[in-house]
Amino acid sequence: MSKLKNPRLRMYKTIVRSPKIGIVIPVYNYVGNTNLAQAIYTIEQCCDMPYQLSLGIGPHCVAKNRVKGESRLDPSIRYVLQMDDDVLVPPHFASEMVQVLQSQDNIGAVSAVMVGPTGAAQNDLSYDAIGPGVVKECLPPGTCFMYDRKDVPIVWDTRYQGSQWEDTDAMMQIRATGKKTVATGNVQIMHKNNWSENKWWNENKALFTEKWPGALS
Repeated sequence: MSKLKNPRLRMYKTIVRSPKIGIVIPVYNYVGNTNLAQAIYTIEQCCDMPYQLSLGIGPHCVAKNRVKGESRLDPSIRYVLQMDDDVLVPPHFASEMVQVLQSQDNIGAVSAVMVGPTGAAQNDLSYDAIGPGVVKECLPPGTCFMYDRKDVPIVWDTRYQGSQWEDTDAMMQIRATGKKTVATGNVQIMHKNNWSENKWWNENKALFTEKWPGALS
């Protein structure tokens, strides 16, 4: 288990409980992964809360690596940030996201907004769509989001092959508790890889549709 690390930045948000976070990064291939090295560097430089970084490493589906990473977190950590290994985070990302979760009892997960490596929008959670100071209800991807695992525990479904749809499944689990899933314009990340359908897309979508009938209508 990795140790709790002290932040480089001083926190300026008011955090009323649980003043530490867990950061989980699922990693298919660790060797020579320069994207991962850059992601970890931005965490080290930009985090403003004590944190434990846990990598879920192995040639497994993303869901299994998410489980692996979360299982290694200190049990006392309730706020968990799940992020891809090709994400660059900004200063104060930690307290900004925790503050959103603590601002309303009915928020179960909060996502960053994002652009691709050229600054172009990858989805509807772009800087232009959700600006600073804006919190918008949405169905976010698993690229970079935080949730309170004590309040809305996620059961990652390892039947989803490769990546994609396991994150949407997680968001539906949170919504099923009556909580909202949102994005905050105060955390703007760069996601270095563009989204694309993988070879398991149709099978994973079919599994999702079976589990959550009517969710896509």
